[in-house]
Amino acid sequence: MNRLLLPVLAASLTGCVSQIFLDGGPRGEEHIAGTTVEKRVYAVSSEVCGRREPVLPYQVVERGRDGWVRLCAQVEGFAFRPGNDYVLQVTEHRAAGDASLVRLILKSVIEQRPHARN
Repeated sequence: MNRLLLPVLAASLTGCVSQIFLDGGPRGEEHIAGTTVEKRVYAVSSEVCGRREPVLPYQVVERGRDGWVRLCAQVEGFAFRPGNDYVLQVTEHRAAGDASLVRLILKSVIEQRPHARN
């Protein structure tokens, strides 16, 4: 029985082990292999993300290669107060093979100021 069980178990785990690992991320959760990057982003008052899921009173804005990028993304651990804009230091966890699987986790609030109306 043991001779048969070992090869079957080894064959079934071979594909999974290379894709999933514990990365020591927040709350000790398992994450799919990918990248983790610290970055500075802006959280600005916006009604655009109030019409989508998840419903948010802010938009995340960051400087990209081709200019400014706006996202309707929730920053975990961040308590947004309407009427303010923020500069945040976040950790971005991006899953390998799926660019849409992104988690932003607050490290610190660098700056908070009243929203400038345009």
